[in-house]
Amino acid sequence: MSRLPFIPTRDMIVFPGVVTPLYVGRSLSVSTLESAINNKSKLILGMQKNPHEETPDLEKGIHQIGVLVNILQIVKMPNNSVKVLVEAETRVKIKEVQEEEEGYWAEYTEIKVKKVVSDSM
Repeated sequence: MSRLPFIPTRDMIVFPGVVTPLYVGRSLSVSTLESAINNKSKLILGMQKNPHEETPDLEKGIHQIGVLVNILQIVKMPNNSVKVLVEAETRVKIKEVQEEEEGYWAEYTEIKVKKVVSDSM
């Protein structure tokens, strides 16, 4: 099992292989992002079950399937939020999310995808 910084997303699903912008505004999520940048690490993104919750329940309020992403670009916005361009690598199963002083952290395992080859051609 591995451990990386984690950011909960609202109404946003990111698929492996996709590059997408992510807007980070909650102070703990911004701290998490800064921690990932300072440690030159990747991030785990997981969608909240209730997008209207400002502080999601880390045990029951996050979907178990998330995505491992690379941080490509960061732009600090005037309203103290951050726009991040991320590239999703692979799906992950989120085991546990913890809130710590420097932000959210998730324990996860990568989901291995089996490629199916068809002989019908």
